Amino acid sequence: QHMEAACEELEQMLVETRRAIRSLPTQAINSNSFDIAKTIEQSSLELYKRSKEILLNDRHIVLFPILSLHLEACALVLEDPTLNNAPSFRLSVLVRITLSAYRLIPLQKIIRGPDHFEVGSVNLDLANAVSELLSRSPQKLYELKLSNLESFSYWSKLEQNARKEYHRISK
Repeated sequence: QHMEAACEELEQMLVETRRAIRSLPTQAINSNSFDIAKTIEQSSLELYKRSKEILLNDRHIVLFPILSLHLEACALVLEDPTLNNAPSFRLSVLVRITLSAYRLIPLQKIIRGPDHFEVGSVNLDLANAVSELLSRSPQKLYELKLSNLESFSYWSKLEQNARKEYHRISK
């Protein structure tokens, strides 16, 4: 119950933060505008890690909304125009997107079914993050040490398969 309540509270904060950022004129947007989004992103990731430790189950239904929230927070953080001045920060967000999407897709398939549009959307998030990391810093992907993803070609196949899955579902 505490995990679900914390997730709901973070979701509400994310909605309010997104609304506040989008209501600002373009010239008023700066890195401080995204500080709350960055905090929500980190908090949701910490909530995921702590929940997983408590539940002792990588596929528990409670993790589904937490990972979804984390991906939404990451997407908002990536909208920060000042990230162009901080490429290493952008890469670290892309790594976190990759991990969350990779973990979320199997949960979504269990809960929503393999043809649900959200499964397609998360596959696209995964494909885009992996694609950018492969082109800018493949070493970041290797450092994740995910099973069966030890080389450029394996990550490239994962990216291609995720993109194909997105296109299959979106038809």
